[in-house]
Formats: sequence, structure tokens, C-alpha cells
Amino acid sequence: MDRSSLPDALRRTDDTVRAVVAVVAAGLVARLLFLGQRVAHFDEGRVAYWALHYLETGEISYRYIVHGPLAQYANAWVFSALGPTDFSMRLFVAVVGALLPLSALLFRGRLSDLETVLVAVLLSFNPILLYYSRFYRSSLLVAAFMFVAFGFGLRALDDARPRLLYPAFAFGALGFAAKENALVYLMCWVGAGALLLDFSLMNPRNYDSGLDAVAARVDPYVDALSGPERSTDVLLWAAVSALTLLVLGYAALSGWPLTASVAALVLLVAVTMLVDLVHPEGAAIRWGGALLGSVGLFVLVSLFFYAPRTVGAGVGLWDAVFDPTRLPALLDATWGDIRPGLEYWFGGSVEPKCGKETVIGGYVCFLEHTFGVLANYALVVVPFAAVGFLVARYGGDRPRPLVMFAGYWGFVSILGYPLATDIRAGWIMVNAIVPLAIPAAVALALVVRTGWQSLAAEDRVGTVASAALVVLVVGAMLVPAASAAYVSPAADDNELVQYAQPQQEFRATFDDVGAIAPTHEGTDLLIYGSELVVEPGTGGGMAPECLNLGHALPLHWYVAADDVTTECAYNETELENRIEEDRPAVVIAHVNRDGAVTAALEGEGDYERRRHHLRTIGREVVVFVDEDALAAAESR
Repeated sequence: MDRSSLPDALRRTDDTVRAVVAVVAAGLVARLLFLGQRVAHFDEGRVAYWALHYLETGEISYRYIVHGPLAQYANAWVFSALGPTDFSMRLFVAVVGALLPLSALLFRGRLSDLETVLVAVLLSFNPILLYYSRFYRSSLLVAAFMFVAFGFGLRALDDARPRLLYPAFAFGALGFAAKENALVYLMCWVGAGALLLDFSLMNPRNYDSGLDAVAARVDPYVDALSGPERSTDVLLWAAVSALTLLVLGYAALSGWPLTASVAALVLLVAVTMLVDLVHPEGAAIRWGGALLGSVGLFVLVSLFFYAPRTVGAGVGLWDAVFDPTRLPALLDATWGDIRPGLEYWFGGSVEPKCGKETVIGGYVCFLEHTFGVLANYALVVVPFAAVGFLVARYGGDRPRPLVMFAGYWGFVSILGYPLATDIRAGWIMVNAIVPLAIPAAVALALVVRTGWQSLAAEDRVGTVASAALVVLVVGAMLVPAASAAYVSPAADDNELVQYAQPQQEFRATFDDVGAIAPTHEGTDLLIYGSELVVEPGTGGGMAPECLNLGHALPLHWYVAADDVTTECAYNETELENRIEEDRPAVVIAHVNRDGAVTAALEGEGDYERRRHHLRTIGREVVVFVDEDALAAAESR
């Protein structure tokens, strides 16, 4: 490449692109700053453990309880390069979150330059998006990838460029590989599209009524099927389309995924041929071919991530690649993993949650928490999105479909996700904040433009009012963002912190355990008591298998990441035997076991006693650290 190519390209780049890139750079710094500071959350520890397990063993399969496998694959690659730490664990999500504002450029055809930049700013610095960009979970990933997929799809339609369907479907596949609720995005899009269609039929352009607009599009097909010059080919493809649509519906209702998939592909081909026959001057073949290829790309990307990897028995992706006769077995194994996950995540919304006796009670409980999260950390996006939606729908010469669509999408997500979720957590609002950035940017741009116009007209009152509002907006976004992400990222009064987050005081202890492990001979860590340890012979799953998975995480992650030699003692007799056989460097037990551990360690050396919480409130544990072992580690 010519050395002058990059400078020339930069000179050709307009101010809007440069402004968005600057926002991305600032957002990246905000996400990397103290990224490894917060102690790992329960969910982070679980997903990171399985990513490290895949790196070390080469085995992985879809486990619906930890959501899509994309995050595990990504972190296995990151761990192989940087090693397993809390910083590297969160790096992939942080980078995706930092790059998300670039997607604003996909909507430039429907937004002004100022609105485009403001969308990027909101995606970069909204407190909810910033916090969960620094959190190893798939909520941010699915929201980012589906937003980009939507942007490419819209751009394909606006620019009449079918080839843009390929990145749209590729990012959609990444969204589905990140988290199952990518399917919910499709539902939101269908619903928002239906509302837009209804609105457009109420006020059709170039037609007297909505019925006339529909008739104008349907009449060519009616004429082709029933007119005097009806075509046999049209009749054939119309019949194939109707028949495959019936097969598709029946297969979907009957739970026959392979039959439904084949019927959907046949339907796509049939409809493409039908449209091409009725509108030969159009580009049906070009669009149909691009759509068919994009669907194929979606399937390949999804199969790549969801197909298991095995060592020894069983069938894995690479087994089928090098021996295509095993492809049916691979597809069967992959669907066997996916189906229970879909049933679990999409079949539980009728069960009462949040500790309530009824579905309505559980929904109200989650909804109240959601409103609290939005009131504290989306004070800019949500109110301005409401204003932007109203302006787009009722202001100006004509409505703005993109802004209305994003508003429908986002506000329905606010009301819908508390019903669909299985746990009370702020991360569900990531799914709403991302689309609401578009109507919020429209309203904010209106404020900025009003301020500039007031300044130009020497209207001091208008200028001061606009400037004051901008300052309030900046403060309402940056102050809670800094507080949540940096000042109190694990505090109980931070509503973005979910219950399974250990208190930050555990950070120093986990660091000490990791420092002791490489220099200490024998048992590095002994965990005692039925509160954290399962009954002998009943463990399984994540190593150390003796730990109670639901009560002890994220201990599993730190044990695996730092290669900590760990033993368990279920009762007091085992505790005494373990200490007598091999004095551990660190002992962790529930606070109720404090006296038993103190007595067992008597005469075994000097141990520093610490008390921490494995959850934001509750599950208090006592930690005994061998001062000699710690001193030896620090002296290295």
C-alpha cells in the first residue's frame, strides 16, 4: 500500500466520522481504566472458568445456564495471549462496548451529523452501558451485535445494496452466539415494524387511503394469478409458496427444526421466483440470492460457535469437518444442546419470580427495580428518548420512521424484559438503552440546535437555558457513570450491582491467595463447612468439585486462574485431619465456623484473620492467611 494512502484517507474523512472515532477512543479509555479492579461477580467467575477450561482441555459445549458460547471462545483466545486475570477476563466485552458507538455511522442516512455524534456519545458514556461494558457477561455483547445487525440491514434497504445483508446476518449470528435473547430482538423488530406499518397505512403518501396503498401492491399478483394473461409459472410458484408456508407452520408448531429449516429455504426461493415473475424489472433475484447466502452465513457462524468440541469420545465440529459423514451426528448433538436452552429461557416466563406467589407480583417486583435502575443511571437517555420519539412522530413535516422504530423497540424492552428475566438485575436494561440512544440523540440535538440559534440571534435567555440544560445532561450522565464504574463498582447501594457480587474487600485476599500459590508447597487453600462445601461424594461440575457451586462462586474462577491447590473439609473432623496432614496457607469458612477454625489452627503458626462477604449482603466468610506463607510470596 502507498505510504500516503492513510494520510489521504484521513484527509477525506469528514468531521462527523472523526468526532465519532474520538468518542470511541475516549470510551475505550473509560472502559480499560481500572478494568481489573473489581472483584469477579458470580456470573463472571462461572463463565470465565469455562473459558479457561476450554483453553486447557480443548472441550466445550453449549451450557445454557452460562448463555451463548461466544464469550467463552473469545476469552479462551484472550487468555492464551494475556493469561487469565480479571482484566483479561473483561477485555473482550470492554472492546466491543468501546467500538459500539461506531454503529451510529450506519444510520447517517436517516440522522443529521449532530444526531449521529450524539448517538455515539450516549452509547459510549451512558452509565448502564459503561458499567456492563466492564462486566464479563453477554448482555452487552448481544445488544451491540444485534444493534449493528439492524444497522446493516437498514443500510442495505436504504442504499439498495443487497450485499450488506451479509454483515447484517453475520452480526446477527454473533448476537445469537452471545445470548439466546437475540431471538427477542427479532420479536421486537417485528412488533415495531408492525406498528410502523399501521402508522404508515393511516397516513399513506400518494394514496387516498391505506386500503388503496395495500391494493396497489397486491393487484399485480392478483392479475398475474387470475387475469386473462395469467402465467403458468406464476401459478406454480404461488402454489409452492403456499404449500411450503403451511409445511413451515406445521413443522414449527410440531417442533421439527430440520423440516422447518428446509421449508423456510424453499419458501424463500419460491417467493423470490414469484416476485421476479410479477416484477421482472425489479431486483428480486439479486435480493433473494443475497438473502439466501446471508441465511447460509448465519447458519455457518451459529454452527461454528454452538457445535461442541470434543476430545476422545463424542462428535465435535472438527470431527465433522474432516469426516463429513459425521455431520448428521454433529447437527443432532448441537440441536440436543440448544433445544433445552431455548426451552429453559423461553418457557419460564409463566412461573412466579422475585420470591412472589404470582406472575404479576414477580413482574411488578422486577419492574420496580428496573424503574429504580433507570431513574438513577438512565436519567438522560429515557426522558430524552420519550421527547425524541414524540418529536419524530408528531413534529416536523413528516414522521421519522427510524426514530419511531427505535422508540418502540426500546420502550417495549423496558416493559418486557422484567417479565422475561429470571433474576433481578440491572443488566437487562442494556437491551433497552441501546436502541433508545437514537430518539434520545434526536431530542438532545434539538436542544443543541436551539442553543446555537439562540446564540446567533443574541437571545441571552435562550442561550443560557440551553447551555444550562446541556451542563445538566453532561453531569447527569458522567457523575453516576463514574460513581458506578469506578468509585463503588461493588457497593450494595449501587443498583447496577447484582446480589451475587462479592464485596470489594475480597480483592486483596484473592490477590494474596494468587501470590501464595506459586511459592507454597502442599495445600494452598482449604475450604471448610457445609455452607461452602458439598457432602462428600455428591460434588461435580466445576473444579474443585467439592465446592458448593451456588454458594462458593467466584472461588472456582480464582482457584483455576491462579492454579491454587485446593482441598475441602465438610465437617470438623475432616478440618482437623487436613490441617494436621498438610498445614494450608489459607483457610476459608463461613463466619459461623470461626471458632472451629481458630481452634483447629491453634499452634499451627501465625494466621491473619479477615472477614469478607461473598455477596453484596450476606454469606459472610472468615479467612485465615498464613503470615509466613504470605511473607514468602511477597519477598519473591
